[in-house]
Amino acid sequence: MSRIFPNVIIFCNDDLTIVTQNFLIQQLQLSAIMSGASFDALYAANPNYKQTLYQTNSRILVTRDLSDHTNRHVADVVLFIKGAMSSVLLDGYGPPNVVCSLENLTYAKLGFNIL
Repeated sequence: MSRIFPNVIIFCNDDLTIVTQNFLIQQLQLSAIMSGASFDALYAANPNYKQTLYQTNSRILVTRDLSDHTNRHVADVVLFIKGAMSSVLLDGYGPPNVVCSLENLTYAKLGFNIL
């Protein structure tokens, strides 16, 4: 049986290593990683950008300075990742304050009901 992954926009701190980014691409089956500036420009050009991402079954990780709350309302999840640990700062689908290792980070842990 194939796994189903949700459409999601995740904001995360912008100091991730390439190794961590590549791990997250595999672990969460991300469609793309982009900077906060790139995301903000796309969202400004198309206020329906979130719906467009959802319609294309996309899973996007936006890296940005987490003290910048620009367009944070668009994010489904906001994560802080340091070393091999992740902490959920905001979650539109489940409780915040979930802390787990990156190895154990799943959409189910983020509150998504998936198969």
